[in-house]
Amino acid sequence: MRLTLTLFILFPFFIFSQQKRQLKKEVKELSVKYISYKNRADNVVFTGSSSIRMWHSLNDTYPSSNILNTGFGGSEMSDLLRHRNRLIKDFKPTKLFVYEGDNDIARGKTPEKTLRHFKRFIKWYKRRMPNTELYIISPKPSIARWHFKGEYLKLNKELKALCDEEGLAYIDVWLPMINNDRPIQDVFLDDDLHMNEKGYEIWRTQIDPYIEK
Repeated sequence: MRLTLTLFILFPFFIFSQQKRQLKKEVKELSVKYISYKNRADNVVFTGSSSIRMWHSLNDTYPSSNILNTGFGGSEMSDLLRHRNRLIKDFKPTKLFVYEGDNDIARGKTPEKTLRHFKRFIKWYKRRMPNTELYIISPKPSIARWHFKGEYLKLNKELKALCDEEGLAYIDVWLPMINNDRPIQDVFLDDDLHMNEKGYEIWRTQIDPYIEK
């Protein structure tokens, strides 16, 4: 009984440790993949969780831009803070698009705590990368996580206010992915969480004006 209880208590910590190791492995692989880009002056970095990582057509979507996709699956804003140099700063991007907050809320973080991580990130960005244009992409709606709707709406509202206060661009992908007060049904893969090309086409229409600036 005692052993069972111990295993029950330790299991979440084991899973957490495994996830962090996997993220670290992905970060290392991305750093190696894009090593030749570190001396270029025209990089555009997209980073964040799996909605960025799984945007496989990103380079084809913007062929005239020097796009680096440093998305790493399952990440939260705290993970991006931890790996910000290897995923962002090392590449000296002229433009930076960030998508985080989706997993934060789904794993139980409050909008307030998630926003604090965003504030820390923005503070670092302004101090270390003042010549880079930063664009914050809002957490998206999804069928699989619709029960968190209230938390996402609160986070998005506070993120928008933070971006306005800091003079940053906030890219809303939530509203364009909603129809009849529900997530659009046919823009997701079978897991009802990650997007297919129809979903990314919606994102493209929202992001286009900032790529072309």
